[in-house]
Amino acid sequence: MFTFYWKITIKTINDSKTLVKNINDIKIGGVMATVLSDDLQNETGIKPHKGLLDKPGIFDNNSIIIDELPLDYSILGTFRGKPFFQTEKNLNKSKN
Repeated sequence: MFTFYWKITIKTINDSKTLVKNINDIKIGGVMATVLSDDLQNETGIKPHKGLLDKPGIFDNNSIIIDELPLDYSILGTFRGKPFFQTEKNLNKSKN
């Protein structure tokens, strides 16, 4: 998700807690998590990952390097049959 929107990001993270058995299963990373890690942890109770995901085994005991995985925007869903991030409505919002 795009994490430059503070309030909705915090709400989404906190709402996600109800979807997992253990909040430690929620992984938070990226620019916001690196730069505002203390604030993010205070708001969510989850310790964010700081820095890159450019080495294997950062979250699991495996050889996957997360930074090398292809991007998957399908997790954002669809709007009127189009990928959510490509809709005219959202493209216009991003211009404001």
